[in-house]
Amino acid sequence: MARRQLLSNEAWSARLAPAVDDREVIRHYTLSEDDFDGIMRKRLDASRLGYALALCLMRHPGRSLEQTTSFPPVLAILSTVAFGVLFGPLGVLLAAPLTLLLLAAIEVLYVQQGLGEVPEGEAEPSAAPH
Repeated sequence: MARRQLLSNEAWSARLAPAVDDREVIRHYTLSEDDFDGIMRKRLDASRLGYALALCLMRHPGRSLEQTTSFPPVLAILSTVAFGVLFGPLGVLLAAPLTLLLLAAIEVLYVQQGLGEVPEGEAEPSAAPH
C-alpha cells in the first residue's frame, strides 16, 4: 500500500533549500562572537570551514541553536523507559530526540487533518475530477 505524501516536492524544496535572498542570507547565516570562538577552536582550516557551514545550515529553517524545545518531564521519563526496553542502550540515548520528532509529526498531522489548515508554502489542493 502506497503511503500518502504529506508535503509536495515543491513544499519540501521551499522548506529545505538554502536561502538566496539577501535578507534571508543575513537572517540565517550571520555568525555571533560565540560562533566565531567555536570556529577558531578548530585546528585545521578545513575543520573551521566545515564547522562554520554546519552552524549556518543548522540555523537555516529559522531556528536558532540557542532555542530549545521542551516537553513534560513525565513524557521524557516514560519515553526513555519505553525506548530503553524496546531498543536497549541505544533506545535510551535516542529517546528524547525520537520523542520530539514524534511530537512534531503529531503536531503537523493535527494541524493538517484535525484543523484542516494548509502549512505555509503549500497550495490548497484543487478538486481533481475522478
